Amino acid sequence: MKTWFFAEDLLREANNWVFIGYSLPEADFEFKYLLKRIELSRLKPPRLFLIDPSKKTALRYKAFFGTTMPEKAIYLGDLGREAVEHLVKHGVPMTKS
Repeated sequence: MKTWFFAEDLLREANNWVFIGYSLPEADFEFKYLLKRIELSRLKPPRLFLIDPSKKTALRYKAFFGTTMPEKAIYLGDLGREAVEHLVKHGVPMTKS
């Protein structure tokens, strides 16, 4: 249970939500509910980004998030240098850990 509360806190505070290789399946309704609930509860919506090679997955995200998922936020490819450059180009800060 603590994990879900921690996830909620992180999602509320994050300016950018970046999804990498996650297809947002119908069966994952608890996670989808969490995302939508947090998204709608914020005063300012998060900036959404998707990195995934599947056009079908991109359509699923656009249907789920609606107009908050602009075309420029979708990178149809694998995670690599070009994907990271795409995120940086659109204002997602990258930090070294």
